[in-house]
Amino acid sequence: MPLNTLAGGTALNSTDDMDETWLSGAACANGPDSAGRDVIYAFTTTTAGRYTVRVRPESGYDVPLALLRACAPLSCVSWENTRGAGGEEILSFDVTASTASTVVIDGYAGIRGAFDVGVEH
Repeated sequence: MPLNTLAGGTALNSTDDMDETWLSGAACANGPDSAGRDVIYAFTTTTAGRYTVRVRPESGYDVPLALLRACAPLSCVSWENTRGAGGEEILSFDVTASTASTVVIDGYAGIRGAFDVGVEH
């Protein structure tokens, strides 16, 4: 995913690949309900610093958002799900240059829908 851009996405035709095993770990022990369909984005940071992922879902769609250090179980390092249905979720994190990051956009309690997603630095 390119940095400092906004891309459209949808979970309408996706599957529920990320279960609680993927979104667990010390940083995500009380993480989001991951029962919905997942959309996964990966990017590698270009420089060190603070990065921010923003997800703007359509009305009625609640999007838990998780950050993984690898596309593997037990790699969740942070999550966000505080805005509720239709609310923009924002997840910021500090990393070094050339860090691979995986962002999982889920649907709370099985809900699915469309969204815009972007990564800023």
